[in-house]
Amino acid sequence: MRAFFFLFVFTFICRPVWANEKLTIVTDIWPPYVTNENGQIGGTSTDIVKKTLTRNGIEFQIIKLPWARAYEMALQKKNIAIYTIVRTKNREHLFQWISELHQSDPIYFYSFKKSQPVPKNLNELKNHKISVVRQSMSLEALQRKGFPPASILKSVEEFEAIRLVTMGRADFVATSEKTLKSFEKLYPGVITYSIRGPELLNSRLYIALNKNSSTELVRRLKAAFTSLENKSPTN
Repeated sequence: MRAFFFLFVFTFICRPVWANEKLTIVTDIWPPYVTNENGQIGGTSTDIVKKTLTRNGIEFQIIKLPWARAYEMALQKKNIAIYTIVRTKNREHLFQWISELHQSDPIYFYSFKKSQPVPKNLNELKNHKISVVRQSMSLEALQRKGFPPASILKSVEEFEAIRLVTMGRADFVATSEKTLKSFEKLYPGVITYSIRGPELLNSRLYIALNKNSSTELVRRLKAAFTSLENKSPTN
């Protein structure tokens, strides 16, 4: 009896701290992957995350933040997860990469002016104003490909980046076709004409965890997503 008592106490004390806490997951609105309808966070990526964690008995809360803040929080704070984040070479060592949520979503340059010639390559675009989201993979790609800092307009979220082009403040937006269609569905009539320029990058979309998170939490999350039978495709 005494041995059982000490085993119980030892087990309780040695439980990981996160086991008594909800996992905090940060994200930003990026339709169709993350949406905000009537104050509820939804979207295809959100559905995958919620389904996976709920089925595996992992308590969690999802917090919507501007992408730059969400990114910095996941970068700095232990046991914070983030989605939908693109896995790039520059980010590889910054996070624990838990699972791929979607296989691919190419990012192109879009303009909504009939008078705008279709650019043939990235060099032609370097003389134009390009709208992107702060701390996004698109911003990283522009910087890596040598776009002048003065040509880049940084927005808080995807729809704001698109609006800068519809308002004439930027010439092109770097975004995906799926996001553009989501914008057109939500704001019918705002975009009446569009052209698509060259591809900027082909992204793979993930859920990731702060790199200093507990090994047990990493193991449990990876196991949960590995057990997911049907991941939502983007193709």
